[in-house]
Amino acid sequence: CGSSAAFAVEYGAEGYETHGRSESDAWEISSAETLAKARDDINANKVRPGSCFKLTDDIDLTDVRYESWIPIDLPEALDLTFDGNYHTVTVSIVDTRSALMNKTHTGLFGMITKGTIKNLSVSGTVRASTGMLGCDVGGIAGIIYGGTIENCNFDGTVKATARTGTYFVNAGGIVGNVEGWLGNVDVKIMNCKVGSNSTATISSSATLNNSNAGGIVGYLFGKETDRITGNYIRVYIEDAAYKGMIYGFQVGNCIISGNTEEDPDAGSGNGGNNSGNSNNGSTGNNGNTGNNNNGNTGNNTGNNNGNSGNNGSTGSDGNNTSSGNNTANNSGGSSDSGGGGCNSFGSIGVMLMALIAFRKR
Repeated sequence: CGSSAAFAVEYGAEGYETHGRSESDAWEISSAETLAKARDDINANKVRPGSCFKLTDDIDLTDVRYESWIPIDLPEALDLTFDGNYHTVTVSIVDTRSALMNKTHTGLFGMITKGTIKNLSVSGTVRASTGMLGCDVGGIAGIIYGGTIENCNFDGTVKATARTGTYFVNAGGIVGNVEGWLGNVDVKIMNCKVGSNSTATISSSATLNNSNAGGIVGYLFGKETDRITGNYIRVYIEDAAYKGMIYGFQVGNCIISGNTEEDPDAGSGNGGNNSGNSNNGSTGNNGNTGNNNNGNTGNNTGNNNGNSGNNGSTGSDGNNTSSGNNTANNSGGSSDSGGGGCNSFGSIGVMLMALIAFRKR
């Protein structure tokens, strides 16, 4: 979006077809009906590339009309900006679509290949049990190949369940699946919060053990310039075969730093502040220090099924009551239950992880 000075108009108003070119004259969205209309036009490619949209009020999508909400897709060709303007969208999404030979992508947003979502809060429940090849379910979006999600919050429950015989089930507090290695622009998930107002619950289950659940991302396959930084996570992770406070399962390179995790059972204090390194394909070193102000010990363990596993540092004891338990399980990829940093690996590691990635997503 540009920065020309203008005025805002409710989306769909007649006579303003050239509107929405900048954030200062962004299309306004103030109701569930207007949001649904904008969704329909965006998904049908009927909006101008580079358009900006802005919420001007909290929106309730819990009405039965919106329970089977079709997500908003942000395609690369449109490069849209969606500004929540610090408002909240309340949802009760139950995705029952049946995609025979495709995965389904469930959330307020579905598939993002380019664009920006910022200053948005989503609360409520996002659930899916669809797709022969599984589903990606996120508090904000189902899957992202490229684009920015910044300063967004989720409070509630994300649940992905595979039908019998389905594969690749991913659930994340912000995004179900990050496939940055396939995108043409960088993925950035920055300064987001999951469970800041009330502890969030993330769960993913599949009969074939291909389920991933994470506080920020369920399945993470990033490139070196992708970033997951400055986020806050306070969640319960349930059911998944691979799970962690930041990501459930990870392969590839990316920058993961400055994320803060809080033990939901610990009362006050941080259950481990993590900005370390987890290395795929060589050493299973989860360089996370469990910094506990609160009584118990922050136990960090790096388990590697490839070469060697290095135990992390022991958190310092304090006088209150919380613990930061961080686990990195590496077998080509890694499972995080605490957080990780940049991953680096050789060509053999890349080949191994590509095979594992195909099986796990």
